[in-house]
Amino acid sequence: NYYFINKLNCPVYYIMCDCNLFLKQVWPSIEKKSWASNYNKEDIEIVRDDIIYVTQAKNTKLVLEKARKYVNIKDAIYFPFEKFPMLTLYNWPINQNPEYDILYGGTFRSGRREEDMVKFYFGYSPDVKVEMFGNITLDNFNQDKVRNLRAPDFGKSVQYDLFSSKMHKAISTVIIGDKIYKKLDDLAQRIYESIMIGNVVFIDSSYDFSKRVFKNKELLEFNYVNSIKDVEYKLKMLKEDFNFRKHIIDLQREDTKIDIEDYCNKFKDIISGGK
Repeated sequence: NYYFINKLNCPVYYIMCDCNLFLKQVWPSIEKKSWASNYNKEDIEIVRDDIIYVTQAKNTKLVLEKARKYVNIKDAIYFPFEKFPMLTLYNWPINQNPEYDILYGGTFRSGRREEDMVKFYFGYSPDVKVEMFGNITLDNFNQDKVRNLRAPDFGKSVQYDLFSSKMHKAISTVIIGDKIYKKLDDLAQRIYESIMIGNVVFIDSSYDFSKRVFKNKELLEFNYVNSIKDVEYKLKMLKEDFNFRKHIIDLQREDTKIDIEDYCNKFKDIISGGK
């Protein structure tokens, strides 16, 4: 990949859908290896200065600032890759007999979102069934922070193509993000996956701080949460009234739907030289 970045005589676009994956120089790592002589520095070290980031992080000014610490980037352009799941998923039927109240699927991410995991997934009442599944266990957490809080259940990882089926078993999920996601105003694709799967999507208000996911007034009031107490109160409403849960799910889908052709054309415009 680095060889082609250097040698291609055409525009180079770096698509960044994860704020932890900036384009970085790899030669400093290669030159320390015993097999470094298999490569030439001039082939691997990025020296061109015309690379353009296409990123789902809204704060492109900060993206550019951080990106230039590693490689001399020309520009950074926002594109809503967070909505990409809407091209490949369909709206699942609403589960009328969910097994869980709240589900979270993923990894511990080296503790990068531990604080918010504790804030929104620990400490629920005994009648709220919460599970975190994936490569994550109770031992990952700072025990001093969770000792007096009711922990969620911890489930095993599931294959990627079974993730949607697992999430479909829950009434809701709470969307949280790494601190870097908040700084760069980066929305997770998981939001739109969950909407299409049929979860009620609660969002940490400090995460989507500019309220970009929803525009509907009712969703702005209901879906954004600040604490477990907030989540529990709203979850109780969903559990007691299926019609209300269906109403919220339908509103979510209506409020976030996109014109797929227009969405794709806007991406084509970016990589053909427009913005």
